[in-house]
Amino acid sequence: ISHSYIVSQTHIFYKKKPIAVDNLYIFWYVYLVDKSTFHYLLHEDTKMIERFEQFTTTITQIYKNLQKVKMQEMADLDLRGTHVMCLFQLNRHKDGLTVTQLSTLCGEDKAATSRTVSELIQKELVTTDTSKKYRAPIMLTEKGQEAANHIDKMAAQAVQTCGQGLNDEERESFYRSLSIISENLKNYLDE
Repeated sequence: ISHSYIVSQTHIFYKKKPIAVDNLYIFWYVYLVDKSTFHYLLHEDTKMIERFEQFTTTITQIYKNLQKVKMQEMADLDLRGTHVMCLFQLNRHKDGLTVTQLSTLCGEDKAATSRTVSELIQKELVTTDTSKKYRAPIMLTEKGQEAANHIDKMAAQAVQTCGQGLNDEERESFYRSLSIISENLKNYLDE
């Protein structure tokens, strides 16, 4: 068995694909044939579990804190987190965005984005050409522009606070690593 195998409590994985074998048999085989590989696999499995735990716990905590920041900062404007991201993206695209474009940029499904846009129209924060059912650009109103400017200030302050203690190189490395992890997870799900 080479070091490219990862042993879990129930499977052996080779290149992310489970190999259906009796776990106990493999452990004894590796132990009897190659004790150094056996200890390596046990050590690597423990490290993987610890990294998984640290990663998922940290990402979950970051997500929860971001949601709290959105709620606290937007309470005065009577907005929710989904509103925030739509206004944020629309502020970057002065010519407007379609629901499809907006949903892609916000990382939400199209139906949820459509509901959010309807709520923003009711709040008079965005406008669209209602005669065009599909592909009509959604744009900020004057009131929406004021809210979006407030969101930009809030985002800048949050990013500055969150990045304290990191230099530019560490920040760049962090975002690059986070993007790679995100892409790897997407590829894993697509397999």
